[in-house]
Amino acid sequence: MTSPMAAAILIEPSAASAPSVGFPERFVFYGTLGLLLFGPLAFGATDPWSVLVLESGTALLFGMWAVGQLRTGTLCIRISRLFFPMTAFALLVTIQIPGSRTASKEKTFFMAMLLVSYALLSFLIVQSLRHTQQVRRTARVIGCYGSAIAIFALLQGLTSEGKIYWRFTPHFGG
Repeated sequence: MTSPMAAAILIEPSAASAPSVGFPERFVFYGTLGLLLFGPLAFGATDPWSVLVLESGTALLFGMWAVGQLRTGTLCIRISRLFFPMTAFALLVTIQIPGSRTASKEKTFFMAMLLVSYALLSFLIVQSLRHTQQVRRTARVIGCYGSAIAIFALLQGLTSEGKIYWRFTPHFGG
C-alpha cells in the first residue's frame, strides 16, 4: 500500500519552499528553454517536422517533470496569472471541436494540439523558474538570442534574394 502524495499549490513561490534543484529539474528547464529558442530557427515551428519536434519535445519534458514530482512524493505547482486566459481560450477551442462549430474540424484539432504544447511549455517554464537570478539570466539569454535573430534576419533579408537561410523558398511568399 502506498501513502497519499502531498500536494501544494503556490501562488507566489518563495526560496524557502522551493526544493533543491536536481538533474531532472535542470534538464526540464534547459530543455524547455531549448525548445523555445528552437522555434524561430525552425521557421517559427510551422512546418510539420518542426511542429513534431515541438510537440514531442514538450510531451517528453512534461513527462520528465511529472516523474520528478512523483519521485519527490510532493506535488508542487506554481500558479501564474497567465494560466487563466490560456485556460479560457482552451475551453473555447474545446467547445468548438465536438460541436462542429468550426470550418475545419481537422485543422482546429491540429491547432488545439499546438495550443496544448504551448500551454505545457508555459507551465513548465513557470515551474522551472524558481529564483530571481534564474529569471534574470533567462531574460538575458532570450534578449541576446532575439537580438542575434533580428540581426541575422536583417543580413539575410539584404543578401538572400527572398530565401530562408539562403536555401529555402517560402511556401506562401515569406
